[in-house]
Amino acid sequence: MIIGHGWEVYVSATRPEIHVMPVDDYRPHDFTPACWCGARPDDELVVTHNAMDRREMFENLPVQ
Repeated sequence: MIIGHGWEVYVSATRPEIHVMPVDDYRPHDFTPACWCGARPDDELVVTHNAMDRREMFENLPVQ
């Protein structure tokens, strides 16, 4: 399920975590908290991955 601005939610039938991963990143992500991108758990079940293009740094900038 795409959740807007280049991010997608992945849910596994065999693992309890929910992964939020960048869409069309430069390198594929692992569906684990040990992904190369430094993925971090936000709470008990949500693991947020970082994009190689660093798009997350520009998402919440104030509008000027």
